[in-house]
Amino acid sequence: DANRYIPGTTTPNPNVGQLYYQGQAGNTLEYHDRDDWRATLSYELDIARKFGAASGGWKKWLGRHRLSGLYTGSKSNDLAQQSFDRRILDDPVLPGVTLTPKTTANWATNATRVPQFRHYFANPYEPTQAAGSMTGDWTTTDANGRPFTLYLYDTPLRATDGKRLGSGQVASGSLNQSIAQIFAWQGFFLPDRERRDRLVLTYGYRKDTAKSANLDAASTKQDFSGLFPLLWETGYAAYGPSQSGINRNLGVVGRPLKWLTLFYNKSTTFDLNIGRYDPFGNDIPGAGGDGRDYGIRLDLFTNKLTLRVNRYTNALGPQRASNSINIYRDIFFNIEQRVLTLNPTAPTINVKDGNKRGYRTAGRPNYFIMSDFTSEGYEAELNFTPTRSWNIRLNGAKSEAVESNIGSPWYAWRDARLPVWTAVVAKNGERDTTGQPVTWKTAPYSAAAPTGQTLEQYYNSSLVGQALAFMTAADGRATSTARGGRANAIVNYRFSEGRLKGFNVGGALRWRSAPTIGYGVKTNSSGTVLLDLDQAYKGKTETYVDLLAAYRGKMKAFGNFSYRLQLNVRNALNENDPVPVGALTTGAISRLATVDARVTQLTFAVDF
Repeated sequence: DANRYIPGTTTPNPNVGQLYYQGQAGNTLEYHDRDDWRATLSYELDIARKFGAASGGWKKWLGRHRLSGLYTGSKSNDLAQQSFDRRILDDPVLPGVTLTPKTTANWATNATRVPQFRHYFANPYEPTQAAGSMTGDWTTTDANGRPFTLYLYDTPLRATDGKRLGSGQVASGSLNQSIAQIFAWQGFFLPDRERRDRLVLTYGYRKDTAKSANLDAASTKQDFSGLFPLLWETGYAAYGPSQSGINRNLGVVGRPLKWLTLFYNKSTTFDLNIGRYDPFGNDIPGAGGDGRDYGIRLDLFTNKLTLRVNRYTNALGPQRASNSINIYRDIFFNIEQRVLTLNPTAPTINVKDGNKRGYRTAGRPNYFIMSDFTSEGYEAELNFTPTRSWNIRLNGAKSEAVESNIGSPWYAWRDARLPVWTAVVAKNGERDTTGQPVTWKTAPYSAAAPTGQTLEQYYNSSLVGQALAFMTAADGRATSTARGGRANAIVNYRFSEGRLKGFNVGGALRWRSAPTIGYGVKTNSSGTVLLDLDQAYKGKTETYVDLLAAYRGKMKAFGNFSYRLQLNVRNALNENDPVPVGALTTGAISRLATVDARVTQLTFAVDF
């Protein structure tokens, strides 16, 4: 057992053989502030009644109209910073550990300065425990009994301009101002004898105008220590140029027969720039798309049975690709960072020149892998009321989404960086076993693991064999990471007479299909191991039962006001086993999501 002894010693490990969770101890900070304002105006005009009722001529077909307008604006400020890890910034004496000297570039972010913490647990469901306060600094002693600090936020380090330093990653932020102008119209035509409209038309128009600002590069500059200024020490640059886009929506609902309804809706959309970048530091453009939704509804047996079926298709892009793809951003960065550690003078792209937002000077959260999405599916709902007191509803949906044009700029960025990567020769003093500066082929990917895989091997196995292989294989295929099917059954019975008058009881059955949680691997003709999207590992279907009981009555002693007492039991069968959400290439479960146990809620409400 590799954990037979306490790491770095010959002391027997009392936890040998137990499961454990290991990692750095750190936090992420986020701050969000938003102000909104709006003004609305609406008007309704019944042209048919006002001008056509008396004459009985063609004017009676002019219909009833609703018009509304909205003018709204907002201003938001979003700041975030990751990698606030416990760091050793003093020089304590630690057995088996040689701390990187403070004369070395990026010394404060070196692995020797960022300790790992381990938590042993007796079973997989036991939560991990923090080794100390989640916010303040920790103090411990070194081999000589002298105290030293594990710093988190308030480090003693300062940049040359006096800014406080503390994070291993640059702060990210966006300042946004937007204005929207919205107009909507509804027209109601062809009323029947009960004055129920048989034709309804809708039209919507929205124009958005926005501008945004990003953090000033000078206020986020990395220090020689490797740390970055704290997010509250940063400032914004000037606003960029304004951008605008238009959304339109058109809908038609027709009722040719009393029991038959047909509907159709078409929309075109435009989303404003989201303030994120591709790896070259270029702004990701706002997404555009279109959608269609059409179907039929039947109202049968004097509205005791209602059936609605509709089909929809949507297309939108560019949108942020799924999490299973965006996680690969880190592999690109890991290689880039290692190369620049070996040779800090290696050329870069838009980091010290150009737009100065090249990956990832603006912080990890500000760079997205994008893709285009198309989706289609069916929805159905059955509403059955066999008696006045009894209602049954069944609904379900089946959908399929396709992700395409995945990460094109990232392929281009890799192609542009590859000649620099493969030509790297260490200038930071790292040497191989022959005493020569390490290169692309001989440099260990991790300086802390000199006998591990080389930088070239990491590139081939992780970037080519995992990230790019997955992105290429997933392009144009139906995504199955989301649950493709769902169904619900809801029953409610209301007692309208007898001793139980005022009571109602009911429940619901909720079902969700199993998602894909991982993929196996295959070996291509050149011997490279690739993810195999045809060997998908499925999660589990989920089925839950909810219960409801309620009573509605009057309190005569207190003015005869109405009240309602309701008991809801969600997940009544207490189906709370952890749900697999991630699997290794072997099929072994790697990540679990917790499910809320049975929740009982009692509500009391009154009407005055």
